[in-house]
Amino acid sequence: MMKEYKVFAINPGSTSTKIALFQGDVEVFSKNITHEAAELKQFREILDQLAYRKKSILEALQEANQSLTGTDAFVGRGGGLVSVVGGTYPVNDRILADQRNKVSVQHPAILGAQLAHEFVEEYGGQAFIVNPPDVDEFIDEARITGLKGLYRESKLHALNQKEVGIRYAKSLGKRYEEMDLIICHIGGGISVTAHRKGKMIDSNDIAQGDGPMAPTRCGALPVKDVVRMCFSGKFTEEEIYQKITKNGGLVDHLGTSDAREVGKRIAAGDGYAKLVYDAMIYQIAKQAGAMAAVLEGKVDRDLHSFPTRRSSDLNLKWRHWQLVPCGSLPEKRNPKPIRGSPAGTGSILADCRKLKPWTPFSQTFLRYGSILAGCVLMAGAFHIFFVPHHFLTGGLTGLAIIFYYLFGWPPGMVGFLLNFPLFYLAWRYISRKFFVDSLIGTFLFSAALDGLAFLQGKVQVEDPILGLAAGGVLTGLGYALVFRAGSTTGGVDILGFLSQKYYNVSVGTTNFLYNFTLMLAALFFLGLTPVLYSMMMFFVIFKSTNTFVVGFDFKKSVLIITERPENISTRIIHELDRGVTFLQGEGAYSRRKLQVLLVVLKLTQLAQLKAIVQEEDPQAFVAIQDVNEVVGKGFTW
Repeated sequence: MMKEYKVFAINPGSTSTKIALFQGDVEVFSKNITHEAAELKQFREILDQLAYRKKSILEALQEANQSLTGTDAFVGRGGGLVSVVGGTYPVNDRILADQRNKVSVQHPAILGAQLAHEFVEEYGGQAFIVNPPDVDEFIDEARITGLKGLYRESKLHALNQKEVGIRYAKSLGKRYEEMDLIICHIGGGISVTAHRKGKMIDSNDIAQGDGPMAPTRCGALPVKDVVRMCFSGKFTEEEIYQKITKNGGLVDHLGTSDAREVGKRIAAGDGYAKLVYDAMIYQIAKQAGAMAAVLEGKVDRDLHSFPTRRSSDLNLKWRHWQLVPCGSLPEKRNPKPIRGSPAGTGSILADCRKLKPWTPFSQTFLRYGSILAGCVLMAGAFHIFFVPHHFLTGGLTGLAIIFYYLFGWPPGMVGFLLNFPLFYLAWRYISRKFFVDSLIGTFLFSAALDGLAFLQGKVQVEDPILGLAAGGVLTGLGYALVFRAGSTTGGVDILGFLSQKYYNVSVGTTNFLYNFTLMLAALFFLGLTPVLYSMMMFFVIFKSTNTFVVGFDFKKSVLIITERPENISTRIIHELDRGVTFLQGEGAYSRRKLQVLLVVLKLTQLAQLKAIVQEEDPQAFVAIQDVNEVVGKGFTW
């Protein structure tokens, strides 16, 4: 009896990491882990995402109570290699080195082999890649450009392209190698490819700025305008590359790669969003028409692999239905790998998925629960510690509190009413999301402020210094909970965003000017003493908020310039269990090349690090800096 192998498939894309666990032909678990474009911007290089994506995968497996123990094969997407023919390849040192040394275009697909290798090191088994983007089956005519020495290369979504063709052929009882197809992969990047008898003979280059624009890529551009942009002095070479491959397309035009978000904007009457989205569809259709010409009009089917479902997607079919018959593969919740296909289990995840899934209910519940808890803490601190001493807070709430002290008007309701004009400005000039977040945060805080009025007098704190200290810390914790949930309590923050956007006046400056004016008014109505205490309390709130947002576990960043980098780095790695990065340095006076060590560690490890450096190289130069937050292996997981 044939063994049923346990296989874990990994498919990193530009905006997602798709994973699945198989036991034989049975899919045990699968998930599409999405990554916001803004989230990925923090990584300068693709390989810098390795730890981040591995952590995301392990968290998804843990949430589903799945384990990789006993896995026979880890199958990744591949990429970053020299040209290869379609098929399955074992991951070896050459593949890993080529990806690290950037012998080819850098794309998140390269993380497939790296992740598979890391999992094999940890769990055992074998690592493979399947139909990487480097698969090159172009005909010679497809390679020629209008400049001698510049040639088109095959860089496309080979894994998805091949699998869609295989599945469609199988649904007809045919072999992929018998058919002529146009297959459109529509995801974070878009490739439209002509398939002739099992070979991908022409397509747009998804990595070099070719073909239709995509959610994260610019597509083909007017060359002269690109040259002018490159020599304008406004952009570095790296920034140009980022615009082409990572921050172009929908991201550049609309600030999002999420087709659902674009759809909501269109439904709300955003004409520019509709124009841009329709232009993307138009360009896909135009590219498909070109591929029909490549196949001389002999096309069995034009297949669309849609990661998004919107009615306007149908326009894509409408625009070129007269050229070729069109269709898309039916979605399957649990597709089986196709036996004998070169895509094997690695291609199981390249079917029609949504670009961005809905936020799970549990995450939404935790987010708004955090906002509510923050508002309750701030409101409770106000009634218990601030009211007895006539302390003020900043923003529009501070104005509402002055009215409360003078006339007894409920501060929550008054503050909410004062925010209404700002809500309109947020809706009109900032964004709908910012408006909704501000509305919810302000409503919850206003409700808590009025609803907890019964707490006044329940706790007696006669010392105003203790009151401002305790109340300031609780208020800072409340603000931290709200800010960490990505929300705001509205008020002057909205004015600050507008001032920064239209008048280049920072949010901090706007807040300062408003609160300074508020304090002057309070001097007149409340007197000097409450105002001075309130200013001290502002400082406590500011420091407390920063501390709670960043955390108490402070880190240190250390730069070490030494004659013995190998000895010191080895001891740091083995004795402190901390990673070390070598930076290439040069003495400004001596012009001598040297290596600089960069290490980030916990405060409790600093004394041990100093001892290691002193023992190995007493003449070493050591610079130590505070680090507010570290995200990465050894710190956050």
